[in-house]
Amino acid sequence: MRSTFTCRTLQYSIRMIGSALAVLGLLVPTVYARNLQAVQRVSTHQLIAMDGASLPSLNIQLGDLRSGYTRQVGNPECQHYLSPQQVGMSVQLPAPSIKQHGWNLAYGVCYQRANSISIVSDIDRFNGAQGAQWFYRASVYAMLGGAGINHKAPLTPKLGDRAQAFVGVGEGPGDYFIIFQHGRYVVSVFITPKHEAQTNALAQLIDFRINQRG
Repeated sequence: MRSTFTCRTLQYSIRMIGSALAVLGLLVPTVYARNLQAVQRVSTHQLIAMDGASLPSLNIQLGDLRSGYTRQVGNPECQHYLSPQQVGMSVQLPAPSIKQHGWNLAYGVCYQRANSISIVSDIDRFNGAQGAQWFYRASVYAMLGGAGINHKAPLTPKLGDRAQAFVGVGEGPGDYFIIFQHGRYVVSVFITPKHEAQTNALAQLIDFRINQRG
């Protein structure tokens, strides 16, 4: 995840925090931002062939959300497969290290409602649970690094094999997001402004789908 939520465009308040920190030279790793300008995207056709469309079916879909949500436009990270370089940058680790731990594929989605509520969800898939656990721990560590604007939430819902919820300190109500590992998958779900109940419900939906289909 990415330099203080870099993956969220200006429509995300959290990304504005990241931009400010970047100006100050403070790189705060998060599990969500993918710096697309620094890497070249792998052919979408190649990635779809590798996946068989299973990752999109596991992730949050427009029909899962209340009326009024739309797919976020103008952000090339949304509704796309992600390269190992992008994933590695999320936890400030080189792509070869990610791949050596069995990283297989990643898919991210972004939705928006009336320019006020933004939802971002990424799923990373590994060849086995051991690599996924390694990436989960790296993601949690990255989330708590840097300037310390993220804190572990007092309560985390039961998800997969292990999970951690975070509270992001920012303007207004702040932010709330979850990272969890289920077998060979690592999932992150983020909603801004903070909405714990909806974040938990969407994370539980993905967890259920992985349990049924993954």
